[in-house]
Amino acid sequence: MRQQPPHTSCVKTSNALGHVLAEDFKAPFALPRFDNSSMDSFALRAEDTLTASTETPLTLPVLRAQAAGDAAGNNQPGHSVEIMTGAAMPQHADAVIPIENVTTQSDAQGHVTHITLTCPVPVHDNVRFAGEDFAAGQHLICAGTRITPAHIAILYGTGTTHINVVTPPSVSIFTTDKEVSDDYDQPLGPSQIYNSNTPYLIAELQSIDIPALCAGHIGDDEDKFRAMLAAQKDAHILVSSGSVSKGKWDFIPTVLKELGAEILFHRVAIKPGKPVLFA
Repeated sequence: MRQQPPHTSCVKTSNALGHVLAEDFKAPFALPRFDNSSMDSFALRAEDTLTASTETPLTLPVLRAQAAGDAAGNNQPGHSVEIMTGAAMPQHADAVIPIENVTTQSDAQGHVTHITLTCPVPVHDNVRFAGEDFAAGQHLICAGTRITPAHIAILYGTGTTHINVVTPPSVSIFTTDKEVSDDYDQPLGPSQIYNSNTPYLIAELQSIDIPALCAGHIGDDEDKFRAMLAAQKDAHILVSSGSVSKGKWDFIPTVLKELGAEILFHRVAIKPGKPVLFA
């Protein structure tokens, strides 16, 4: 069994919407897989129609009717095949004339037996060739692409029922500062505010299919912060709201340095919101 690359998972195509593709997707075969008719019409040899004109109409016998899904079969010189949209082009036919551009004759059962046309049919007219949509081996979806409904159509069009996607990171969000309250059903104290940051951040992450949860509220307690860090071993990303500025209880930068974290940046050039830390 093929081993999955790290940080990827295999999902059903039916469940892939919104996921990020982990590796380039190449067409396993060409599409269309075979030459076919682009409309309900009659397949014939273009060279057989060169003499057709209003003054000298050309009548061709119809060998049979061919539906989409039928074997391609053969056409014969000087004949035609009634053909439906998407049906494979018969051998020895290289053009298609729409049904509305011919006059038909039918037998008692209603089967078309002859068609009459009054102008030549250009070679390859109304024929969709194998590989017109894409060729075998062609890159169709690049790694890192978020799967949309259009990609779902491509995947199913190639018979692809499972794909490898990037496993989204798990995110834990915690809040600091003792004025913040998570007791939404209780009245606020005189110096309190409700916690709106955590629900907002969780909703934003969920909107891009990244799982997120609330790791709790540590207030202004440095020991609770250390304990929370120790407890969040499965989280790929920790997001804090507060305690990274220059105030008396802004202990997060100091604790992170003590624990060996690499501070990539601390402060950004915006106001308000300058004290942003990434470690």
